[in-house]
Amino acid sequence: MASLSKKNYNPEEYLLDTLDNLDIGFVKVSNDGIILNHNLNFNKIFGYDPQKNLIGTKTLDYWLNSEERNKFRDILFKDGIVKKYITPAKKLDGEKICLNVNIKLNKNSKGEIISSEGTFIDVTERIADEQKLRESEKKFRTAVENSPDFIVIIKRDGTILEVNRLEQGFTREMVIGQSVFSEYFYETKNQLKFVRKAISDSLESREISQFEYSQIAPDGSFAFYETKLSPFEYDEEDRIISLQLTTRNITERKVKEKDLKDSEKKLKKLAQKLEQKVEKRTKKLRESEEKWRALSENSPAHIMLLDNEHKILSINRTVPDLSKEEVIGASVYTFVPQEFHQIARNSFNSVWETGKPVTYSTNYITKEGNIRFFDVWVGPVFQSGSITALVGHSMDVTEIKVAELKLRESEMFVKSILNTTPSYIYIYDLEKNKNIYSAPHSEVMLGYTPEEMRNMGDSRLPNLIHPDDEIILKQTIQKVINAKDNEIIKGEYRFRHKNGKYVHIFDRSMVFKRTADG
Repeated sequence: MASLSKKNYNPEEYLLDTLDNLDIGFVKVSNDGIILNHNLNFNKIFGYDPQKNLIGTKTLDYWLNSEERNKFRDILFKDGIVKKYITPAKKLDGEKICLNVNIKLNKNSKGEIISSEGTFIDVTERIADEQKLRESEKKFRTAVENSPDFIVIIKRDGTILEVNRLEQGFTREMVIGQSVFSEYFYETKNQLKFVRKAISDSLESREISQFEYSQIAPDGSFAFYETKLSPFEYDEEDRIISLQLTTRNITERKVKEKDLKDSEKKLKKLAQKLEQKVEKRTKKLRESEEKWRALSENSPAHIMLLDNEHKILSINRTVPDLSKEEVIGASVYTFVPQEFHQIARNSFNSVWETGKPVTYSTNYITKEGNIRFFDVWVGPVFQSGSITALVGHSMDVTEIKVAELKLRESEMFVKSILNTTPSYIYIYDLEKNKNIYSAPHSEVMLGYTPEEMRNMGDSRLPNLIHPDDEIILKQTIQKVINAKDNEIIKGEYRFRHKNGKYVHIFDRSMVFKRTADG
């Protein structure tokens, strides 16, 4: 930088230093193209050696094409000066650049042109950025103009500045410059109230808001709309100066919603015809998932969901020696003995294929080696008409199985006693007037097999008893009817043996079972 003292102050040198600091190139050229003066930034812009002094050398033809050069020269020689002229150019090595050029002609006292001088600014990056911005804006505008939505730009006060397209029946003159708060655009005043609030909220919160409204167009057509409202432009103090309204025609959706509501009303009327008890129970089931969960968790059954690989997706509770963490995600066959794998697999596959529930029985062996018995019910879980999972109810019936086993053992024990006792034991139904049980000893006592006794049907007593003892039998039966529980009624009769002879029978009878009224 040159000194500013009066002794060595050189205005032109000072100017060149200043331009260097501002990244501005300067050159002064004679009429025959000889460089009379330049700054170092001129070297930098055109690709010369930054430290090389070019004074006295021929200037570079930096024009990219002759048409642009001739156009520039015509303006320069006509006006004597050209300002802020943007032109493509080339550097010393041929690289393309873009310059902002300011050139003026210098004349002598006679008005003759003696030289030209001016400044150059490399605006290559700026021009490229502007070109990208223009292309981006073009793409954005194309997207906006072809958008199925109506995009409206409004000022803070609601004045409509721009719209990408118009609904049928409207013209730009009817919309541009009008207020978005005009009642003309809304079916009801109440809708306008919501619009005012939405815009006020968006200006205050600077966030997206949304509202719906309906409109009757000038041509009489009616439509519903949904609008999303968002800030669009800000001023230098970061205040919102415009908003964007993105509006979509939702008439078709509204019509479907109305049809759906009408269908719901019809379904509701049909539902009202159902029994009150069923309606209440259905309502409770729909309204209370927690109650169902409580019922599931407190159910004595093990309720589980299985996927199509028969893996356990969820379970309400596990057997005592397993945790949910051990069970969920595992294959159900992990907990089923090998001999029950096939029946379980066949049951699951059957439900997947037919959609019909099945039942089967299986065992579970505890970690201590004890056997538990389970009855299993498996059914389908439908979603959108397809089976998506299986639900299984496994009930521990070990105690029942053990009780049944003990009962069978007890029955066998009693039966062995009955079969070996020398007495004829029977159970006689007084209402049906027939034997409902006879011990096998009848063959020894009367000579008839149990099958022969059954074949006699209801006439066995009248046919076998001695005619003189019929009255005694009837009296005994009446005594039994009037007897107390565990009271023994004795009787003695003569019955005809299979060989035709009568044998004396000593009878001890008691009440075995009573009717509901005693």
